[in-house]
Amino acid sequence: MEEKLQEMLRELEALLSRKAEMEVKVGSLEAALSAAIARNSELESEVDEMKMEMPAARKEVERLQAEVAEAVEKHSAAVAEAARLRSEIDKVVKANEAAAAAHDTDKRRLEAELEALKGEVGRIQAEKDASLDMAEVEGKGFKISDLNGELEQLQLAVAEAQRRGKNEVWRWLGPATTTVLAAASFVYAARSR
Repeated sequence: MEEKLQEMLRELEALLSRKAEMEVKVGSLEAALSAAIARNSELESEVDEMKMEMPAARKEVERLQAEVAEAVEKHSAAVAEAARLRSEIDKVVKANEAAAAAHDTDKRRLEAELEALKGEVGRIQAEKDASLDMAEVEGKGFKISDLNGELEQLQLAVAEAQRRGKNEVWRWLGPATTTVLAAASFVYAARSR
C-alpha cells in the first residue's frame, strides 16, 4: 500500500506539475485573449470610423469623377475646336496663296502697262519738246521777267501795308499775289521742261 501511496504521490506531483504548466499556459492564453479582444475592439472602432467616413469619401469620389468627366468633355471640345481652326487656317492659307498668285499676275500686267505708258509719255514729251520753238520760250522768259517785276512791286506794297497796318490792302492784294505766284510757278514749270 505504501507503494501505491508512493505511486499516487508521484502521480499527484506529476498532476500538480502539469496543473502549474496548464495554469501558466492558461495565463498566457488569457493574456493573448485579452490582447486579441483589445485589438478587436480597436479594429471595430476603426471600422466604425471608416463607416462614418465612407459617405464623405463616396461624395468625394463622385465629385472627382464628375470633374474628370467635365475635363474629358472640355478636352474633347478643345480637340474639336483645334481641328476646326486647323481647317480654317488651311482654307485661309489656300485663299492667300490664290490671292498672291492673282496679285502677282496683276502686278506683272500693270508693270507691263506702266512700261508701255512710260514709253508713250516719253514719245509725247519728245514730240512736245520738238514742237516748242525758241520764240515761244523767249516770249515766256519775258513774261516771267514781267511777272517777277510785278511780284516785287506787290511784295513792296504788302510790306508797306503791313508797316502801316492797313487791312484794306490785304483784301485786294492777297488774291492778286496768289494769282501772280501761280502764274510764275506755271511759267517756271513750263520753262524747266
